[in-house]
Amino acid sequence: MATQDYYEVLGVPRDASPDAIKAAYRRIARETHPDLHPDDLGAHEQFKLTAEAFAVLSDPRRRLRYDDVRKPIRGIADHLIRHESGRRIIEVLLPSTSAASQRGMDLVVPVPVPSHILVDGGIATVALPQRSRCAGEERVLRIPPADRGDGIAMGWWCRLVGMGTPGRNGAPDGDCYAWCVPAITNTKRKRREG
Repeated sequence: MATQDYYEVLGVPRDASPDAIKAAYRRIARETHPDLHPDDLGAHEQFKLTAEAFAVLSDPRRRLRYDDVRKPIRGIADHLIRHESGRRIIEVLLPSTSAASQRGMDLVVPVPVPSHILVDGGIATVALPQRSRCAGEERVLRIPPADRGDGIAMGWWCRLVGMGTPGRNGAPDGDCYAWCVPAITNTKRKRREG
C-alpha cells in the first residue's frame, strides 16, 4: 500500500467526485508529463505518482478499499477485522465463533466408468476420498440405463448422503457426489493419435 496520500497528490478533498478526480489528474499529468520535461526526474516521478493515485481513486472498489485502510482505528478488533488474517485470529480467540456448529463440506469425486455401462446401465465402485468421513472405503453405485435421447458425454451424478467431510460441533456431515464420467480407453487414445 502506498505511503503517499493520493488525495493530497491530486489536490482534491476526500469527498471529491469522480469528475473532480479526473480533472485534477489531467491537469497535473499535463504539467508533469515526461515529454514536456525530458531531463527532470522529479517531474517523471510526480507523473508516475499522479497516474498511480488516479488509478486507485478512479476505480470505486479500489477507492473504497483505500479509504477503509486509512480510517482511524477504534480498537484492536477494528484493526483485526480489516485483514483476512485478523478475521481468522478472531475466529480462533472468540469462543462463540469457533464453537458454532458448521455443516461439513460437500466433496466431488470423478469416477471413470466404461461408456457401455453409462449407456446400458450397470455397476461401478467409488473409493471415498481422504477428507471423507469414511475415507478409503468403497461404495457400489448402480447406474441406470441412459435414455437414448440423453448423451453420456456429461456423465452421471450420484449423491452419497453424509459421506463428505465431518460436520463441526454436532452439525451434519457434508455429502459426497460421485461423478461417473466416460473412461478413456487405450483404443480410443490410439484412434485419436493415429
